[in-house]
Parts: sequence; C-alpha cells; structure tokens
Amino acid sequence: MQKFTGRPRGAVVFGWGRKAIVEERAKQLARMLSFIKHGMQTRTYDQFVASFSNPGDEPDVLERYDRKVRFIMHMSESCWYSAEVAFPHAPHGIGQVRLQGGGDDFGVFITAAPADDSATVELHLAFDEKAGRDAKSMVRMFEAMPNWTRAREAERELRVEY
Repeated sequence: MQKFTGRPRGAVVFGWGRKAIVEERAKQLARMLSFIKHGMQTRTYDQFVASFSNPGDEPDVLERYDRKVRFIMHMSESCWYSAEVAFPHAPHGIGQVRLQGGGDDFGVFITAAPADDSATVELHLAFDEKAGRDAKSMVRMFEAMPNWTRAREAERELRVEY
C-alpha cells in the first residue's frame, strides 16, 4: 500500500504541480525575508547571530567586526538559500540582506534593505551556468508580488540622465 502524502504522486513526477510548489515556496521565502528584516530592526547584532546562525557555523572574528552573518535556509531537500546579512555600523547606517538560491532555485538573487518594504530580485548566472529548474518561475512569482521589483528595473529608476 502506498503512503498518502497529500498530493497525487503523478502530479510531481510529470511537473503538473510545480507551479503550486513554486508559488508556495515564493510566499514562504517572502515571509522569511520579512522575518529577517524585522529581526535586524528589533535585535542587536549578537541577539540576531544567536537566533539566525546555523549551529557550528557562527561568524568568525572578521565577520563579527564587519557585522555580517551568513546562514543557510533549507526550503526542501533540493532547494536552499544562502543568506548574507550585513548589519549597519552606525545607528543611522544602512544594512542589507542578500539571498542566493541553490538547487532548484539556483540563480535567484534577492536583495533588500531592512528598513525598506521593497526587495529586488534577479536571475544572476555566470556565462556557463545553468539556472535551477524553478529559478525563472521564482523570479516571475516575486515580480508579481507587491513591493518586489526586478533588479534591472530598479537600476533604471536610479539612473540620472544628463
């Protein structure tokens, strides 16, 4: 007898359920990004490190001096995101969150400032690299969410023409 997992087995095998899986992962990642940004605003650097660092992979002396934290967020067995959080040095400095997809989302690159409601997303690959199987769909999902923009569009808005 086959164990019931809540979704038809054939749907995942043939890719019919991929859109729902990708959409749920995009929503989960957007919530996680909000959680990280909220933690940056409400916690000290040391409190944030204690809450977000992967056990055994705490920041070294140079990362602590630069007020950076790196950790991995596993979304599934075949998808993860490497996170790099840079805390501001001064009380009015600007911090940054960078998330880089791996596995199924390889090539997805997300940046955000903790005090800003918006985030930018792009598909960032080297010349000979191939995007993960869900990367392009993830970028499209994020672009459709409120306050998310494509990195190139954000750059165009910042350019000043003479």
